[in-house]
Amino acid sequence: TVLTAAAAAGVHRVVLCTPAMVYGALPDNELPLSEDAELRATAEATGVGDLLEIERLARRAPRAHPGLNVTVVRPGVLVGGGTDTALTRYFESPRLLVVAGSRPAWQFCHVEDLCSALEYAVLEKVEGELAVGCDGWLEQEEVEELSGIRR
Repeated sequence: TVLTAAAAAGVHRVVLCTPAMVYGALPDNELPLSEDAELRATAEATGVGDLLEIERLARRAPRAHPGLNVTVVRPGVLVGGGTDTALTRYFESPRLLVVAGSRPAWQFCHVEDLCSALEYAVLEKVEGELAVGCDGWLEQEEVEELSGIRR
């Protein structure tokens, strides 16, 4: 793995960036989620299983490779100039689709804030896990009002 290769090369810090979706979008999640919240995403979900495995390897790396520190940076929904993701495209649609009976809560992360967090991690000012996003969160109704797009 990259972690094994980093340790073999004498690298002492690896910064891993995985999306906050590894926490899982569950109705009983605390808001906002903290860095130490349990990763409860469904491993069978598209792509998320790989992310959970990478996070598992990252947690084990310092024990398997003494002297290797791993910082995990987990941004919320990434937004900002030039950002093109499935979630930013969601806001280009004519309607914001919501699962019936659900109450989505949104926490966004501006790309510049993510860059600052990554720089902070690279400069060894933080270890462990770091959730990155705006203060607080927005309810679905607030997102609809701000975006001008309705359900």
